[in-house]
Amino acid sequence: MRTTKFIAGEYYHIYNRGTDKRDIFLDCSDYRRFLISLSELNQKGEVLNLCRRSLMEARLQSRQLQSGETGLSQLVDVTCFCLMPNHFHLILQQLAEGGVPVFMHKLGTSYTKYFNKKHDRSGVLFQGAYKAKHIENETYLLHLSRYIHLNPEALIKSSKDSFVDWYALKNYPWSSLQTYLSGRKRSIISDQFQTVTEYEDFVKASADSFILRDLQFD
Repeated sequence: MRTTKFIAGEYYHIYNRGTDKRDIFLDCSDYRRFLISLSELNQKGEVLNLCRRSLMEARLQSRQLQSGETGLSQLVDVTCFCLMPNHFHLILQQLAEGGVPVFMHKLGTSYTKYFNKKHDRSGVLFQGAYKAKHIENETYLLHLSRYIHLNPEALIKSSKDSFVDWYALKNYPWSSLQTYLSGRKRSIISDQFQTVTEYEDFVKASADSFILRDLQFD
């Protein structure tokens, strides 16, 4: 039974992985579909068939999602996100009453149906119910955003050494980092910095050890 209480205006770290740690994104179209879902399912009422969305519409919705300019009556604000081959991280601010549970139910159901049909499989896709943690203060929120935006390090890091290609990391296409660094995303996170360069330097810096210990997720 879920113990987290979802309160309007509060922020939550939402994350989940594939069942048996399997990949939940097998190609670029899977990532794009999830991004479209983050935008299109983030509204009250019924949603048109997402399969009918054109690539141009998908790109527009992705830009609107990352800039926060969807023009919809939203359930949540997608403050930060990162999609990885076998898991995802989201920072959501609840806007409407019950917004997070309704949004995540829509997202999980829609994407599982899409994935199973496309890849000719059946059954559950995610490892149980999504995990949710209330973000209680801005300090934790800032460090969590850095943790999430640094998630692709493991994919980009050279196998020969510990060097990380920062250019590749900040242009990772399935993360909100590039929109933060372009100045297109305004949020409680970006508002803590006078320039995007300041946030870029913050993400590059190593987190304090006590923060890192708190941010180890199963």
